[in-house]
Amino acid sequence: MKALSLKLWLYLWCNVFLLVLCHYFGIFDLLLRYDFTFISFGIIGIMMLDMIYLTISVWKGQTIDLENHWAVKDLLLAMGLTGTLIGLIYVFTPLGGVDTSDLAAMKGLVVHVAVGVGTKLWTSLAGIICSNILMIFLLMIQSYQQELRN
Repeated sequence: MKALSLKLWLYLWCNVFLLVLCHYFGIFDLLLRYDFTFISFGIIGIMMLDMIYLTISVWKGQTIDLENHWAVKDLLLAMGLTGTLIGLIYVFTPLGGVDTSDLAAMKGLVVHVAVGVGTKLWTSLAGIICSNILMIFLLMIQSYQQELRN
């Protein structure tokens, strides 16, 4: 149990280090600028809270039912897809009423589309990456639990 606990703590701190690198290289600034829904930050926060909860539970020696945590992994992916849909709705909503002969309106539309596509892409990326990180974490715990049963 202690070996698994140490692996989980190491994996958790590697992810914290990854978040620090994201801050250092300005990824969070990009998220603030392009994800107007802030769903990406919710995805990252839920992933980190679930990983901290699992790590502490294993460290204390508690038995963990992973079904709820697999559902959290799926929730992260669903939140990313929700951000994708919000971004698409944001992009396509004003397209019907644009006067194509007005150059200023067309420039404004291009900016509007860029913001919507940015939200779409960033939330999808956050959902996919965080879901996969949590999946690896859960697979580590699940394989250890299977070893204990055998």
